[in-house]
Amino acid sequence: MSERRACKVLEQPRSTQRHEPLVQDDEQALTNDIVGLATRFGRCGYRRITALLRDAGWQVNHKRVERIWRREGLEGAGQAAQKGTAVAERRVHHPAEAGEEKPRMGLGLRPHQDPGRASGAVVDCHR
Repeated sequence: MSERRACKVLEQPRSTQRHEPLVQDDEQALTNDIVGLATRFGRCGYRRITALLRDAGWQVNHKRVERIWRREGLEGAGQAAQKGTAVAERRVHHPAEAGEEKPRMGLGLRPHQDPGRASGAVVDCHR
């Protein structure tokens, strides 16, 4: 069956069948560095991690870092920090095996703690 006819049956544009994703050689090393920095600076988001990577000598843009950030299931400080709500503790989890569901980084609030109240915990992202 021709490509044209197969795409017509599947109702897909033919251009989607020609695209082959490019995986760069340094993808795994960059991913490891991003996860390492996210673990060290838990409150920082992908933009700050991008700046830290550039300081370390990586030539990378924020879009690539954000794509890897989302793929690895990482989260930054988010709306809580923007609204002035302090985060008590932040954990970064990374899946040990490929088959394992990717846990997400979350607010490490204690059971009795109200997420709307500031706890005063500060993590310096600028070192």
